[in-house]
Amino acid sequence: MRKLREIARRYRFGAPAMIIAGGYAVLVALVALGTIAVLLFAEDTDFAGIYLILVTLPIAFPVSLLPLDGNAMFVAFTAGGFVQAWLLWLVLRGRRAVTPGAPRTPEPTASGR
Repeated sequence: MRKLREIARRYRFGAPAMIIAGGYAVLVALVALGTIAVLLFAEDTDFAGIYLILVTLPIAFPVSLLPLDGNAMFVAFTAGGFVQAWLLWLVLRGRRAVTPGAPRTPEPTASGR
């Protein structure tokens, strides 16, 4: 837990980004586990994976074009959801936070010097 806080402090919006991306990753994992439970224990499994597809949109579109079937497609949708959670973290975290007392690198000038 302490390591996660340290990582979140490195970025301007690290804490909210970690909550959103982590929450999305947990949602993908729960829906994937629910899909497995339906496939194992239910009699009618025709639409078992629809919630996983809906949760992993928009990355579900390119994943659905892959020439995969059955379990491989389930793994691809789940992996796509985790990749999407990582992309959310990258987009939402912002720039690195400036630590007090750290030397700043000079900004390049228009003349290139």
